[in-house]
Amino acid sequence: RERSIDQTTLERICDRKPESVQYWLSDLVGSCENECMTTLQSKPLGAEMKALVSASSATITGNIKKVQTHGQII
Repeated sequence: RERSIDQTTLERICDRKPESVQYWLSDLVGSCENECMTTLQSKPLGAEMKALVSASSATITGNIKKVQTHGQII
């Protein structure tokens, strides 16, 4: 889960930290890890979701057919 820190909160946190930590926190606001961002952006979420939906659909269809068959027997 992604958390966002607004500037006021960051300044309040920085006021209580050593100078090196203050600098790191201030620098952290505008930075991002390019490698992580590229990996996340290129992840094929659509293909994974389609496979999950197809598998679920086949299972659900099979279960409905079983219920219909057993319903006719009763």
